[in-house]
Amino acid sequence: MGQEVVRQESPKDPGKRSRLWQHQDSFNVLKENRGTRKVEGLILDMRRAKGNNSTSIVKMNSGTKRSYDDFSGRITHANKENFKVGAIEKMKNLMLLQLDYATFCGSYKKLPKKLRLLRWHGFSLKSIPRDVPLQKLVVLDLRYSKLKEVWDGFKVVGSLKILDLSYSLELIKTPDFEGLPSLESLLLSGCLSLTHICKSILYLERLVLLDVSDCRSLRDIPCLPGSLESLKMKGCPNLGGLGRVQCLAPCSLSSLLVNIDVSGCNLFNNSFPEDWGNLFSLKFLDISSNHITSLPGCVKSLPSLEVLNVAGKVQPTPNTTFFAVYGCGKLCAVEGCFKLESIKNIDKKIIRYLGLESILEKEMGFRLEDKQNAYTKEVSIKISYEFGIFSTYVLGKTLPCFRYRETGSTISFRVPSYPKGSRISGLNVCFLSTAYSRESLIWDVEVNNKTKAVVWKYTPTVRVTCKQMSNFKYIWLSLWRTGNLLDDGDEIVVGISLSGSYVVDECRVNFLYDYDEVQEDNQNEMDEEKRDTNCMFNQISWTDRLQIEISDYVHSGKTYCFKIGGATDVPNIEGISDLIVDWWGLRADRRCRYIEAGVPGAI
Repeated sequence: MGQEVVRQESPKDPGKRSRLWQHQDSFNVLKENRGTRKVEGLILDMRRAKGNNSTSIVKMNSGTKRSYDDFSGRITHANKENFKVGAIEKMKNLMLLQLDYATFCGSYKKLPKKLRLLRWHGFSLKSIPRDVPLQKLVVLDLRYSKLKEVWDGFKVVGSLKILDLSYSLELIKTPDFEGLPSLESLLLSGCLSLTHICKSILYLERLVLLDVSDCRSLRDIPCLPGSLESLKMKGCPNLGGLGRVQCLAPCSLSSLLVNIDVSGCNLFNNSFPEDWGNLFSLKFLDISSNHITSLPGCVKSLPSLEVLNVAGKVQPTPNTTFFAVYGCGKLCAVEGCFKLESIKNIDKKIIRYLGLESILEKEMGFRLEDKQNAYTKEVSIKISYEFGIFSTYVLGKTLPCFRYRETGSTISFRVPSYPKGSRISGLNVCFLSTAYSRESLIWDVEVNNKTKAVVWKYTPTVRVTCKQMSNFKYIWLSLWRTGNLLDDGDEIVVGISLSGSYVVDECRVNFLYDYDEVQEDNQNEMDEEKRDTNCMFNQISWTDRLQIEISDYVHSGKTYCFKIGGATDVPNIEGISDLIVDWWGLRADRRCRYIEAGVPGAI
């Protein structure tokens, strides 16, 4: 309707309308030099002209030739039309001008002086002529241009707020920013030839966004202004080649920054400073696809961090509410939160307490005492540790000889009297299941202390993906550090729920007493214990403690759901509301993180 209203301003003469957005109307007005003072906005896109073909070819680092759109997602167009700048001169009131992939000849100083927005994708000149009147320009969008420099020499454009030079593949230098005092957004992504940014960027007191993503030749970013809120440096591999990156130093970063993306920048641990305590506002940080082996110390000092994207073995900060580890197929630990390790890196006490020792002997013929045993090299069993729960999943048909046993998925019992001088320090829960398909197995285990009105619901982060045929047996073993949850006479109900076609054949429960721990410590394992108390990152020790453990959540009348997000909400039990607890003790949402292992007999 709005377009029709404008068309009615001059049905037969488009040059007398206030707005020209139809390509053919704009083309005719420019070609026939029929523009007037009434035109305030004009849009021309030569990609719509018939007969245009993609002509720009970019030679990438690999040496292979690719079309321009392989990198930028866009296709540049050559056209034989050559308009005259004089055709625009008559449009004295023109404020919005879009000339995508159009070429002009003549003096550019004849462009209207009231221009507020100039968009010229595929701008064909090597620099903007100095005589172009840009006094009132607010937005300059020259994406996919052939610029080598923005303009020749120094130029003042006091009103300019947005400068977009993205995917200008030949751009080698940025302008002197002292002439752009009002600049708020500087977009340079995909400028493959750009090696440096002018140091005068420090004086842009209003700059809030800097995007240099995929500037593959960029070697340095100078100190940045204190107004900056978003810094995007994704895919700048030459930044990390010089060691510590200057722009990441605390003195170079604004305390107002909310978002930093330095993924794929060839960064190492020493590329980061010691401390980022001045970044009070930072909420989103992406350091993925770098050579970082552990979380840089500066990240741990971020008080407001909400989203941390990483690739590798790292430790999130306590305030992190979402930790993205997608695509990290080899991730085996989040320090202080989660570990997944091969049996050869597990404290022998844990193997015994789990009941795994007897299964190794009965099902596989291995003895734990034989340190030269092949199981340390060949048995593909892994043990996970999260929320104070050790667990593993193996192929087999024989459960450990635990105290309580029941056919099916539920088992009830009362906590017996303690042996003299001891208390319960752990609870064993295990089950035998049969699978009737190859689908992944996800399961929940619920420990309900009816006497204390406390319910623990645990959904393991690890899920099992099996390549075996159907009708095979799996054993899940777990050991829960229960703290003071279990007392003499407490009525306990343990329930197991499996996904898909899996069925629970039998479940068993046992207790670990602190007396057992003392007996174990008296055995001749002093050397190993000394090693374990060091809490090596790639090992799981009985002495390890996590940021969040189930033994911290024992308030009467509460149901605690220990999981990383979840596909569905757990229904209330007897009117008790659920409290979802993730790795950091926070209420989790529907985000999940799974570790998959398709090795038969392993998680």
